[in-house]
Amino acid sequence: MSIKTTVIGSYPKPEYLNIPDWRNTDVSVFVKEFMRYTKEKGKLDEIAEYRGVKEVVKVQVEAGVDFPTDGEVRRGDYISYHCTHLCGVDSDELEELSCRGGAYSYWAPVVRSKITPKQHFLTAEVKMAELLTDFTSFKVTLPGPTTVRDTIKNNFYTDVDEYLNDLAEALNHEIRHLAAHGVKHIQVDEPVFARNPTFAKEKGLKYLNRCFEGIKDAHPDVTTYVHICCGYPSSLDNEKEYTRADPRAYYDLLEIMDAPENHFDFICLEDAHRQNDLTLFSHFKNKGLVLGTIAIASTAVESVQSIAERVEEVKRVLPSRRLMVSPDCGMMMLPATIAQQKLKNMCEAVRIVNAKDEEEECGQEDQLGALA
Repeated sequence: MSIKTTVIGSYPKPEYLNIPDWRNTDVSVFVKEFMRYTKEKGKLDEIAEYRGVKEVVKVQVEAGVDFPTDGEVRRGDYISYHCTHLCGVDSDELEELSCRGGAYSYWAPVVRSKITPKQHFLTAEVKMAELLTDFTSFKVTLPGPTTVRDTIKNNFYTDVDEYLNDLAEALNHEIRHLAAHGVKHIQVDEPVFARNPTFAKEKGLKYLNRCFEGIKDAHPDVTTYVHICCGYPSSLDNEKEYTRADPRAYYDLLEIMDAPENHFDFICLEDAHRQNDLTLFSHFKNKGLVLGTIAIASTAVESVQSIAERVEEVKRVLPSRRLMVSPDCGMMMLPATIAQQKLKNMCEAVRIVNAKDEEEECGQEDQLGALA
């Protein structure tokens, strides 16, 4: 079975779009600016956004990505954007919040009453992307309940389980709608799991599973993913300020996340910026691995050879049928030309690995035929 390629979420927005995000706006006020943009944008802005979606998808597909996203082009960031579609979360009167263990502060959406979902919104977006591009194998991404809890301000809930459960229920509401309308690849992002694996094991995993509840029974052909990254930089090529999660976090998490009863199929892990020891991948007994092979905080372009060699190394531990290849995380920070070349090299590397596997399989079949 050939190895497939995908992306994790974001892609560089075209320069003609004026959508505020934390890449092009002061991190402390980017949500404020994005909310202002959302309220003030007109029909021409909408047209430009969908033009951007079409262009970003085209780049991914032409590079050879099997399961692209819409590049999250219309989102300022993937958390506050989703929060605008939740009842109980105030995206107008923001309040200051210290985030990611004090790494930065920003003006955040605020929970002021019980969280419930508003109308479905992601299905319409992916259907528009399909209409614009004649492509149907999209992956749709959503932020997980633990990560949302860590990123917005809570002025309502006193019980953490009730808070997480309501978030998970709202996400499950959206995921069920996506699956019912033909979306075959759905990913929930939980980067905070790597920052706090103890909390992830005690509470986070339970509510992550709640997000995917009922999907496999009703839609067995849907592939589900959870993405766990180890930290996002505030600028490119700046190793000193790139504070990472503890490398042992992945080991801690896989002890419980690989269990067969969990409601997701693949776990997406970083491996390009900081390669994991190959022993980590031996912990994958039940779930598939989406292997990060492109560093998203470096403008250095990985060679086809280096990516192919790393995939071959991991294949010694994990069979191809339980392996996909992707960038480490979203690529929105990179210059578009560099992001495009990185994707092309990644896909070419996987093509080479798959061709080698096919050649070996044909050789084995020929040998068996000669013995018959």
